[in-house]
Amino acid sequence: SDHTTSPVPTPSTATPEPTPSPTSGVTQIGDWSVEVLEYKPDVTEYLTTYDPSVKITIEGHRFLGIKLRVTNTGNERAHAYGDLGERLDGIESGRPAFEPYYFDVGTRYEGDDYLSDVRYLEPGESGEGWLFYQVRGDFDLTTIEMQDMRDPNNETPWTSVPFPAPTETTSTPTTTP
Repeated sequence: SDHTTSPVPTPSTATPEPTPSPTSGVTQIGDWSVEVLEYKPDVTEYLTTYDPSVKITIEGHRFLGIKLRVTNTGNERAHAYGDLGERLDGIESGRPAFEPYYFDVGTRYEGDDYLSDVRYLEPGESGEGWLFYQVRGDFDLTTIEMQDMRDPNNETPWTSVPFPAPTETTSTPTTTP
């Protein structure tokens, strides 16, 4: 793409700026191959007008969306939604938020293209889907970290996954009209 977006400089140099990678890339995490296909910092309008709608539970928060492609590179079938852990790091109120308040809205969103719809993947199979999170209104995403959660006796480390620059906010998280 020949379109790039640069952050607007701020007078204060003390606040770290979010640093998303310019393009997504495939990352190996345990027995998963993961790629962030799309990142939308605000899908609030889409989720709150969806039928049935997802409600903001804390005033001043918003929803963000991340679309993933996951491939099971292990030897046994696995559940993409349940066996891959993720956490978001960012900046809130000008400070690093290593464990920001957020939660996945999966239990309340029943729409298409959600990662929970990608049930079990056999070895070598891939699936794509969205994850949606409720975050503070001033949260700026800096890092997406993931972990293979399949073997509690042999945890993989939390691994940073590159993500593309945010796409324009639209009323829908999908890339098709």
